[in-house]
Amino acid sequence: MAAFPEVRGADADAYLAWVAGKPATADDHIPAALAPPRPRIPAAPTSLGPRAARELASEHGRLARDFDALRRSRSWRLTAPARSAARRLRASRTRRQGPSADR
Repeated sequence: MAAFPEVRGADADAYLAWVAGKPATADDHIPAALAPPRPRIPAAPTSLGPRAARELASEHGRLARDFDALRRSRSWRLTAPARSAARRLRASRTRRQGPSADR
């Protein structure tokens, strides 16, 4: 039965009639007539245009230069052993526990 029968919605009567007549089966599904309509996603243009492409390329170049500077930095080199040890610890812990069902 409905969880809140005192709260009447637009399709409450149709739903209650369906629930009353449905067999108690393991595969509960909502009939298409009672399901809300799917939202329509507006069609996107196929191309962003030359200006947007140049801006994206510029942003990509800036991010690549920043990442290269980070990888060459002294702090990146000094923390490399700690990052490597943490990576090995996580890998060994994952192997020991095995795959988890709730991940």
